[in-house]
Amino acid sequence: SSSSSSSSPPSSRSSSSETVQAGQSLTWDPLLASSIDGENRSFWSAWDRRRTLNFSLIGAFLGPYLHYFFFALETIFPTPTAALLANMTSAQASRALAVNTAKKLAVDQLVNAPVFTAVFFWMIGVLE
Repeated sequence: SSSSSSSSPPSSRSSSSETVQAGQSLTWDPLLASSIDGENRSFWSAWDRRRTLNFSLIGAFLGPYLHYFFFALETIFPTPTAALLANMTSAQASRALAVNTAKKLAVDQLVNAPVFTAVFFWMIGVLE
């Protein structure tokens, strides 16, 4: 079996680059909102720097949490490997992938989404 035929879970260790990436991804929201706020102002005069900082901090804090949550989810419900799927009919493989995805989605929405949303809004309140 070659390494390309199996899927491996994401690294269990979060790196500083993942934290920075998460902070950067939430930075785009206030930047884009500033550029389309409907007022006839330049981007730089419309830019809410405090909001950008707040969202960057939230992203930097929640990024590692999400990394570990999705690592745990992949550990609990590993994606079927290509080698395993190759031994199935197309219908069986599709069903196996769909069931795996549905399980992950259900746990994400029932466990992660309420926690993430509560922490997100709590952090917005604290930072403002």
